[in-house]
Amino acid sequence: MEDGTPRGVVSRRQWLQVGGLTGLGLALRIVGLHAKAYWTDEVATVNLVRGGFGHAMSEVARVENTPPLYFVLAWPWAHLFGTSEVGLRSLSTVFSVALIPIAYLIGEQLIGSRVGLVAAALVATNPMLVWYGQEARGYALLSFLTGVSFLLFLRALHTPTTGRLVAWGACCGLAVATHYFAVFLVAAEAAVLLWKSRRRVPVATASAIPVVTALGLVPLKFTQESQRVDWISEMSLAGRVIKAPAVLIIGFEAPAPYAVTALAALICAAGVWLLVFRAASEVRRQGLLALGIGAASFALALLGAHYFLYRNVLGAVVPILAGLACGFGAAHAGHLGPALAAALCLLSVGVVLATAHSPKFGKDDWRNAAAVVERGGGDKAIVVTPSGSRPPLAYYLGARQAPFEGPGLRVAEIAVVAGADRPPGSGVTAAHPPTRATRPAPAGFVLEGRDEHRYFTVITYRAPSREWVSRDALEALTLGREPRIIALGAEDT
Repeated sequence: MEDGTPRGVVSRRQWLQVGGLTGLGLALRIVGLHAKAYWTDEVATVNLVRGGFGHAMSEVARVENTPPLYFVLAWPWAHLFGTSEVGLRSLSTVFSVALIPIAYLIGEQLIGSRVGLVAAALVATNPMLVWYGQEARGYALLSFLTGVSFLLFLRALHTPTTGRLVAWGACCGLAVATHYFAVFLVAAEAAVLLWKSRRRVPVATASAIPVVTALGLVPLKFTQESQRVDWISEMSLAGRVIKAPAVLIIGFEAPAPYAVTALAALICAAGVWLLVFRAASEVRRQGLLALGIGAASFALALLGAHYFLYRNVLGAVVPILAGLACGFGAAHAGHLGPALAAALCLLSVGVVLATAHSPKFGKDDWRNAAAVVERGGGDKAIVVTPSGSRPPLAYYLGARQAPFEGPGLRVAEIAVVAGADRPPGSGVTAAHPPTRATRPAPAGFVLEGRDEHRYFTVITYRAPSREWVSRDALEALTLGREPRIIALGAEDT
């Protein structure tokens, strides 16, 4: 191999280096694991895994848009470790951290240990992989399984034994059972195996495993389509496609985002230049193979344009980072390659640390909002916007999850809560909470106070005793669009 280390031979020193990078990745994922409150989709996971297993699986069909494998694993995990932020999110952390040594093995399989260490460093620090390693959803499992699939693909491509092909096919089946968009990475890998391998019948047989898995999920997908929410397609497809590569490399809400994105793009472009013009022919071939698989899965995902979004193409990240690692780690790159890799890693670490305590998407701080709402104690009606914020606020209040649909409530306090909204097409980062003027108090109530925070606003109205207030009067107090009402210890009337 180019670095002088035979493929498949890993020294004790190299494993110690991989262990150090894995420890770094774990530390980055632990920072902020509890700091960020649950957001709406995570609360959906909590509600799904709290009940019985049968209930959880029926809810996947009713309220989710993904296959069930993550929830099959999250259900026992939640019953073992609880549904707190740390307890439930730690499942994703385990998969995200486990991907780091897998990245080393991918780089080692492609070229050798030097490239493997660079690939492991890039995966350990990648802001998007860190982000989803801190979220109670299935994207960390998706990135792990697609990473393992890519490793098994490389091994089967090098030596296409029946065992290696079956292992690859089985892993691809698990990836498809985690997220529908995994089929695009699987398709790219299968096409290369069929093209390169002389054992096309075993390759086709192994490829049948994810195909059968996908066909088995068709009835579930049709059921989920019946309750589909079209917020993704309301955003410009061109905008989603242009934004996705930057988000996948540098993550969300980087400080000075234009400067950071431009710097990251220059570093990545330099890595590709090193791969194409400075690397030996074998390194170039392997690196372009990795980049090609990632790019092909990204391009094929446009077949699902209605659902095309950065997180749904997360499976492309590991092959792309592995391809960049081939450029950075090529022996002919001299000191420039490792220097560029270190620069990208340091930039990524800076983004992770700078956003470690920011609410999810710059807007979801419902844990602290609930603490402000609860200060007054007693029964109350809560008017919350935007509409998707009712579940997380209700979760932190311990309130019932069903929307209140009655004509009115008898309460002694009304809390109007507004978080930062993100209209379709506005991108990831939300605007600040609305600053609309305070509405006049309903009959029998007086304005008690207005608490304005960075990520939410709470306005409180109080009555000397419990007063009846109509639904229309409650909704008229809203600060945002499509208000939802939560009854906390209040009487429906």
